[in-house]
Amino acid sequence: MHAKTLDKLKARIERMEAWNEREDIRKAWKIAPFHRKEAIAQSFMI
Repeated sequence: MHAKTLDKLKARIERMEAWNEREDIRKAWKIAPFHRKEAIAQSFMI
């Protein structure tokens, strides 16, 4: 199920391909909330 995704990640690591560490991964991974304002609301803790 996750093997294909993990293979892509492994290949990217092996190529030493850089990525933007400041990018919010929640949008790409479809994890809500996507917006920073929502993420730092008092009732929500990451």
